[in-house]
Amino acid sequence: MRGSEGRNDRSTGRWLAAAAAAATIAIRAIAGGSAVDSDRRDTVAAAPDQNRVWFEQDGETDQTLRDVAAPGGGIVWAVGGEGEEDCAIQRSEDGGTSWRQQACPVRWKLQAMSAIDAQTAVAVGLNGTAIRTENGGASWALLDVDTNQGLTDVHFVDAQRGWITTRNGGILRTTDGGASWRRSDVGGGLGLFGLSFVDAEHGWATGSDGLVLSTEDGGASWRRLPRPGDARLLAVRFLDATTGFACGNIILHTWDGGRTWAPRLARPEKTLNDMVFADGAHAWAVGDEGYIVRSVDGGASWAKVPAGTGRSLTAVSFAGPDDGWAVGTGGIVLRWGVPPPTRTPSPTITRTPTATRTPTPTPSQPWLTIDWPAGVTFYAGAPDRSRTVHVRYGNQPAPTVLTATLTGGLVFPNGRAVLTEALSADFGTLRFVLRTPPEIVARQLFELRVIAGGRTVSRSGRVPWSLWLPMLHRLADRDAPPPVEPDPTATIGID
Repeated sequence: MRGSEGRNDRSTGRWLAAAAAAATIAIRAIAGGSAVDSDRRDTVAAAPDQNRVWFEQDGETDQTLRDVAAPGGGIVWAVGGEGEEDCAIQRSEDGGTSWRQQACPVRWKLQAMSAIDAQTAVAVGLNGTAIRTENGGASWALLDVDTNQGLTDVHFVDAQRGWITTRNGGILRTTDGGASWRRSDVGGGLGLFGLSFVDAEHGWATGSDGLVLSTEDGGASWRRLPRPGDARLLAVRFLDATTGFACGNIILHTWDGGRTWAPRLARPEKTLNDMVFADGAHAWAVGDEGYIVRSVDGGASWAKVPAGTGRSLTAVSFAGPDDGWAVGTGGIVLRWGVPPPTRTPSPTITRTPTATRTPTPTPSQPWLTIDWPAGVTFYAGAPDRSRTVHVRYGNQPAPTVLTATLTGGLVFPNGRAVLTEALSADFGTLRFVLRTPPEIVARQLFELRVIAGGRTVSRSGRVPWSLWLPMLHRLADRDAPPPVEPDPTATIGID
């Protein structure tokens, strides 16, 4: 689920804190109407953060990431994809310091995921795509949900019981881990985008035109609740059976299970795509163009927090009050915490050859590889965009010149299809930027061929569909932002 934060593993103390904060807000609302003037925004100064900020981490893709899940213990998953026929899964086991792409068994982009624990997760996406892993993502198995509708959100409360929302107002439920599903068409054709369960019985779904649904029997039946307005509600989070929040182009709060709602941030600067409660007091919401707001008083009021980026953010997840991640366009990954210290470059050591040095035989043959995960489709950038590819080499005798050649109409940033680089070390990594000219059509085949030290490697791929959603309302259709041009001075270099 978007903004999943491993609630099943939370301690009783956290839930008591949540209930206490919620009760305070409810008393205010009942006694004096709306607890916060709906016209106020950014009214609460941030609590002392002990040098914590949002800082960028290096992910493993430049495709849009559409959901992130942090079940705890340093495990973080992120899923997404750029075009319709594109799928991205990446996982970190050290809190986002390093990431590894995982092979996706489908070609469709993923929209949401629910991490049940460090080994078990379910992800859903376009064309009825649903996949499940029980080994940390080493392999993913397809789930048959018996629909080709776009799947927008997913929430599992344990390894067996879970729910999925669809773009046309359907809700799917399983009680056997996804082996079988039952469908309820309860949205009247309106899209559903947000899903939240506090236990195996009580859940809520939100969507277009202020649609709010609730269940008290595990999804066997759903009922429509009074609409709090006509806003598209992209995410919903409930802390218990009565206290919940929803967001889109507003932040709403309910204290009676969704029957009544009051605005807590009536006019955010940008559309908010996702929200999460890190604990009973601390909550976050992320949105377009790097917009982030936070609450430190259980959702009663919200303050803007610098994101350090202008990219749109699609999802947020916290494993604890001070341990969170947000993802978005261009594969961006942000982490909330204390940034690592800036590394000081080590001085260059110049080797001075001696007259008595005798060359020794190379212990193994020269090797060369294009760094791309096995089983993952090799995609170029969409038309008028770029993709970065790493080429690794080793045991290359000096002097060696590496030659990279592109076919299929793709070029390097200098406008040419051939690029050469003198290798300055026996081992290393080169970074190449592959540019897709705007006239190239989607699905065009291409090949990258690299030659060095008598070794030749190649990788064939294709150009994806050009689909960039700046506001990323999960499935909303919006105009694309202008592409970010690569820096021509940084197109190739030693990592």
